[in-house]
Amino acid sequence: MSVKGQDAASFLQGLSTNDINYLLKEKQQSLYTMFLNIRGRVVHDGIVYKTQKENCFLIETDICSIQALQVHLSLYKTHNQVSIENEEHNYAVWVIFNPAKAEKAFTALAYSQLDDNGDLSFLEEINFGDDVTICYDPRIMSLGTRIVAPKELDIHNLIKLNGFHLSKAKPGEFKHLRYHLGIGEGINELLYGRNYPRELNCDYLKALSNKKDNYIGKTFSNMISEKRIMPIKILGNHMNMLSLETPLIDLQRRKKTPLGYLRGVHGVCGIALVRVPKEDQEKEMR
Repeated sequence: MSVKGQDAASFLQGLSTNDINYLLKEKQQSLYTMFLNIRGRVVHDGIVYKTQKENCFLIETDICSIQALQVHLSLYKTHNQVSIENEEHNYAVWVIFNPAKAEKAFTALAYSQLDDNGDLSFLEEINFGDDVTICYDPRIMSLGTRIVAPKELDIHNLIKLNGFHLSKAKPGEFKHLRYHLGIGEGINELLYGRNYPRELNCDYLKALSNKKDNYIGKTFSNMISEKRIMPIKILGNHMNMLSLETPLIDLQRRKKTPLGYLRGVHGVCGIALVRVPKEDQEKEMR
């Protein structure tokens, strides 16, 4: 969706957990943020992009909740000179990522490499046009480079025509990478109005600014919780039978209080909202 108008920046500043001023003062092209309700619970998440147009931002969010986010933002429009429009039929988001590089970093325990997405300087040699935004994923660079472009522009074909080759990702391959990194997104994984920002790793994903002034839900944004979204590995042959909110039970404990609840699964990888272990030990869950 797009948010544009004279008050667009200040309007978003008062509704998001991140500092929109980074897009105005820095060379930064995008930032990840969460939107809270008045009780400080996360209701939406998204990536905010700076565009070539003055006083105009694009917000990439879960397609399932784009209308709900539009309604949420409109509730606080009041006297702000902004327009909020659904752009799902006008723009598309492409991602260039390398899952093998992330896997290699995990294997070598070289976690600093997760913020190294490799050399994509060849993109600078391609004329994509003025209405295209290219930037690293603001959450973590291992999630790749994101390209926001008009829907009629075939980015993959354009790159190919310029003499560069990129393989098309298999269905679910990007989700698998996200889960491996322990990153949830969208209303189906984060759930509407259920958790505080830190429980969803808002701070780890560089989406929580402690320096900015007041915004909706800020009073509760720094609530410390024992729960976090974490990556999990699923053992056994019944992963396709698991449903969201399946409780995770610690097999080593006598009292079978759930350690947490499943939020997403793809193959043997998944993410779950779990209590942060007090001891640095690996637990087997069912």
